[in-house]
Amino acid sequence: MSPLSQFFLRQRAELQRGPATLWLNPPGDLPWREFDHSGSFLAFSQDHVSASALRDTGAAVDFGVLPQAASPWQRLVITLPREKQRLDMLLRWAATALGEDGECLLAGEIRAGAKSAAKRLQQHFVHSRKIDNARHCVLYSAHSPRGDQEFCWQQQLQYWPLDLLTPPLQVASLPGVFAQGALDAGSQLLLETLAQQSFIERPRVLDLGCGSGVLGCWFLRHRPAAEMVMTDSSALALAATRATLKAARQHAQVLASDGLRDVQGRFDLIISNPPFHVGHQEQKQLSQRLFAPLRDFLKPGGRCIMVANRHLNYHRWLEQLSGHVHVLAQTSRFQVFCLSA
Repeated sequence: MSPLSQFFLRQRAELQRGPATLWLNPPGDLPWREFDHSGSFLAFSQDHVSASALRDTGAAVDFGVLPQAASPWQRLVITLPREKQRLDMLLRWAATALGEDGECLLAGEIRAGAKSAAKRLQQHFVHSRKIDNARHCVLYSAHSPRGDQEFCWQQQLQYWPLDLLTPPLQVASLPGVFAQGALDAGSQLLLETLAQQSFIERPRVLDLGCGSGVLGCWFLRHRPAAEMVMTDSSALALAATRATLKAARQHAQVLASDGLRDVQGRFDLIISNPPFHVGHQEQKQLSQRLFAPLRDFLKPGGRCIMVANRHLNYHRWLEQLSGHVHVLAQTSRFQVFCLSA
């Protein structure tokens, strides 16, 4: 169990008091049956993996970008996200979704930025205070929201041009989605490498961990007849991908998935710039879990072409998974691998 989930168990009495509570992004490893005996919580997660894990422990969880409510909430709990821009988005929403006499609780690990979150609370609430500090975590309480307008998450969409294409592809960004506002160096190396490869005219392609949809939409520009499937565990990433597809007038199946777990069928090509962070921690095991069943999803002769940070030593791990691995391109920071079926 993570330190944050242990901290939440310590705060159980504080969190359970008062009216029915909406909890945004409870940790996926929280033992829900042990925590919520009275059914006083409604849970909402922006992460498909966490939502699935919580459902397995008895929680009723909705998955999406942000909750919708017909009337103001009287109590909210927000788990501190890793990204500061996403925290601002959640607090802006909370300030408009909370009733005048309601309470917003915010909790997170200190090393994930919980101390600096206090200043952000003050931007959106008139009154805020620290309730507890233990297990390297902090719990804040905030009252009197400053929000006076209805919050619409679609207004958070911003677009930036992918100049590798002519005309440029307009890529949608949302707070918390990887490489918001610009093409990251790893994806650029991957796209430059893909441009040098040959593909059949109508391939079935999977963009695994699609983020804002850059890789899949770039590929569709080059192979419009491709059958494209784009997956991610983040509701914000899936929303950004749909917006990118709409701006490009392209079509693809957009799917919430825990790696390959929710994907069906086999593919001629799988492309990916896989994540290697959970919260603030770098976890190579996350990407390894994504790719362990990889060969079961490739058609005969199919390929997976992915980019990864060199220091993670993916090459050796992928060779253990399959002997058909070679490096297509590399820089001082990144390597592009090809795994063949």
